Amino acid sequence: VRTLAAQRALERQRKASAAAQGVGTNLTVFQRILSEDAELAHLSREQIEAYLVRHQTNAATLLTAWQAGGGRDYLKRAAELFPDDPRVQLAVLNMNMFPDQQREWLDRLKKSDPENPMGNYLSARDYLLNGKPELALKELGDARGKTKYEDYAMARLQDFEELQMEAGHSAAEAKAIAGSGLLLPQLAQMKDVARQLGNLQEQYLAAGDLAGAQQLALLGQGASRELSEGSGGANFLINQLVGLAMERILISKLPHDSQPDFLGMTVQERMTQIEERKAELRTHTPLFNEMIARGNEAEMVSYFDRVKLNGENAALKWLAGRTPQH
Repeated sequence: VRTLAAQRALERQRKASAAAQGVGTNLTVFQRILSEDAELAHLSREQIEAYLVRHQTNAATLLTAWQAGGGRDYLKRAAELFPDDPRVQLAVLNMNMFPDQQREWLDRLKKSDPENPMGNYLSARDYLLNGKPELALKELGDARGKTKYEDYAMARLQDFEELQMEAGHSAAEAKAIAGSGLLLPQLAQMKDVARQLGNLQEQYLAAGDLAGAQQLALLGQGASRELSEGSGGANFLINQLVGLAMERILISKLPHDSQPDFLGMTVQERMTQIEERKAELRTHTPLFNEMIARGNEAEMVSYFDRVKLNGENAALKWLAGRTPQH
């Protein structure tokens, strides 16, 4: 699953390369996925409007319309019609739809889904960006007592699949398009939490406050591990990699030979573990492209269903177990 920024950059490169080489665009769906074609998931305005008529205009369908390339107008409509839906609130916050009302939307998300720490993480980021570290640390402390992390990505993935199927794609094509084109803008916001905490750590360390810098790392670890190993946040490999990167940002500021109580090992030992885990996660990623290239639709249906059921890492391991070794 790729971020929106990465999709757009790769699409610009693909188009430039095709134009330079005179390559045509008459490719299969699976070839377009392999070529990182960001436009593949986008439907026409007519298709999107017909989808809304069939399924009624509600929070889920408007978010799906936005996901399918309908534009920010659909997200704005969702915000106007369903301002109390946490799925809409998170999308609005991630896309910074209303910069002057950011705090209002953050408070709404915390109220709408009180057991979900996502609202606290994003609120902490906002406080850090606005020079209010005490309030940010309180938010992170509150988040540590919550165990129902939710970014609503799996539900959006299912809706996106169904829209692609209604647009005329086969089940395998629809699942592959949705799986490779799902937008995960919350990851950039989450990683920025670690960056902002890292900046604050540097201030603490410059003042000789190692204990304070360690406490910041501990508070940030809650957010990082929601993505790297949490039951709600670790559904996709990119989530896990971002979570590991967040933890590395936070502990790398500390003396590498120190051994904070919350780590149970030295900082250097944990950083080594993080790099090993990142390498392990990437071991099976080439199998995805190999599966798409084979074009076995039954295999793809099973794979993407397993992603939704058990997460991407488990699905890739399943794929590795049935793929002939070269």
